[in-house]
Amino acid sequence: MQTTTTYANFPQNIPTGAVRWYCSEEPDVEIAILPEDAAIGSHQGRCDDDIAYLRRVPYIAQQLDAIDPNMIRRELRSYGAWDAEELADDDDNRSRLLWVACGDIVEQSRHA
Repeated sequence: MQTTTTYANFPQNIPTGAVRWYCSEEPDVEIAILPEDAAIGSHQGRCDDDIAYLRRVPYIAQQLDAIDPNMIRRELRSYGAWDAEELADDDDNRSRLLWVACGDIVEQSRHA
């Protein structure tokens, strides 16, 4: 299973210099997201529907699917926000990781 993101997962019309990276403490858990997509997934209020939408965006879905579920679980466990029962759901974990990544990228953009 591929665990490292490559630009091969991106649509050809997206300039690679336009993306922002979420790189976790866990090796090989990284996601490249366009800033405008990150903003969709990180805002005040509930983001569940927006994260569900972003999960269907091909270049994001391909990256999330390429990350080993155990690595995602370890990364999310480090936040201490979810218990073992919640972290048992790989699909929910992909949504959680995307939400964390969007928030991180939006925050990076504010400080850039």
